[in-house]
Amino acid sequence: MPAFSENDIKQYKTAKTVGSVTSLGGAITATEVGDGTPFGMFDLVTQEQADNGITEYRIVAFKNINTAEDCLNPRVGVISDSSSPNTTFAVGWMPTAISAATEELTSETDSPTGVVWCESARLQDFALLNSNIPRNGGYAFLALRRTVKAGAQPYKKDRTSIVFICDNLDVGVPTPTGPPTPPVIDVGVVGEIDINEIWKKIFENFKLRNMSLFFTCGNNIGGTITDPAHTATDFTSMFGEIMRKLCWPVFGQRDRLPVVTNTLRSFFGVPKTFYTKTHYNIHFTMLDTSDPSVRSYELGSEQYTELKKALENAKNNPVIDWRVVIMNRAAYAAGTTPDRKKFLDETLQEVWAPLFEENMTHMVVQGTYANTQIAHVLRHDPLDPATPIEILTGQAPNYEFTGAGFDRGVLYVLTGSAGFPFDVINDPPSFIRYAQSIHYGGFRFRFDSSGQNKMLIGDFIDSNDKLIPDARFTITKL
Repeated sequence: MPAFSENDIKQYKTAKTVGSVTSLGGAITATEVGDGTPFGMFDLVTQEQADNGITEYRIVAFKNINTAEDCLNPRVGVISDSSSPNTTFAVGWMPTAISAATEELTSETDSPTGVVWCESARLQDFALLNSNIPRNGGYAFLALRRTVKAGAQPYKKDRTSIVFICDNLDVGVPTPTGPPTPPVIDVGVVGEIDINEIWKKIFENFKLRNMSLFFTCGNNIGGTITDPAHTATDFTSMFGEIMRKLCWPVFGQRDRLPVVTNTLRSFFGVPKTFYTKTHYNIHFTMLDTSDPSVRSYELGSEQYTELKKALENAKNNPVIDWRVVIMNRAAYAAGTTPDRKKFLDETLQEVWAPLFEENMTHMVVQGTYANTQIAHVLRHDPLDPATPIEILTGQAPNYEFTGAGFDRGVLYVLTGSAGFPFDVINDPPSFIRYAQSIHYGGFRFRFDSSGQNKMLIGDFIDSNDKLIPDARFTITKL
């Protein structure tokens, strides 16, 4: 019996055509989808569409040509971002009987009915067919949606990529097609924000540096919260449409109230307070450590189960070069004076640190403490989880590895200088290589694929838009 593989699923256009627009539903045709991805079927963006915005649709058939095996529980997701910050893509299965014609759209702007859309790269968010695609020519229909927001670049044939997986696929997650990884991807991460002039200045600096992605590290809405709903709105009002799409929030203790959580989730469009994001060859995992009594991250919790699976998939995906975790509470950091009721999290040390190592996480970015810290590459010690083992100290600050990642080690970074009053650092342990509570700012992480070896370059950018030389580190994938 032939093994099932990604080559057994072929994509075909549908029969309904209106003018020059094809694949608007109806019956399956004999014409395969070309151009690397079905999103290549969308036409050029006109000047009028760019000015006013437009949402368009296509419908394609996914056909199983394997003669011996059904395609079990197929699911599809958007695996890489659009090259335009003004364009979003989504996929969803048509609610149509298997191997039967589907709804016909009257035009490319006619929305298909009953589709549950997915525009996330998280495996747990993929569009699930809830049925099998029968062997020997069975097929199901997938709807595609492209939304061009007002002010987009005109005449641009923008596209993204999708990935198809199913329970009996024997090659894991297939390599997606689509735009190649840019030579350099800049990512900003800031934490411990206060809604003040310092934060506004830091935010403007990062915006001017044209980051591909911008993450918060939790505690997004400031310190003293007398009116949380209004404060949350003050925070989100700073983000224009482009930055809103580029920003991915992490949730911390000051974000735990429902009115704040719901405001941030709705504004930034994140389905849950814990989630993952794949951007080209980088996989990000965002933990929610805001309130363990509401969203537990203990062993066996929903959050642990989902993110553990996502980390495992990212480790086994040959497309992914870099794995980064971002969370608010800290596993390893220097304490402060006064204590300010802040602590290092035992669950992160005992449960998550070994999980990060098992899945070849390269870097963990932490918050909570209002200062900046960079640790050595650290290895979890099961006999003393609070005191990690320092490895590769002779390489600091320029670390190297071969294969998938460090040998049971992770680089921990703390970014907590985005405007909240500093926590004064008290007697840093030996595993903290760099620590400061003088400069406000945040980190720029540069993922550089332009040379012979891929590199991750970390720089702290202060509130005056200057790089602090002592805070630089590099990780090189040999």
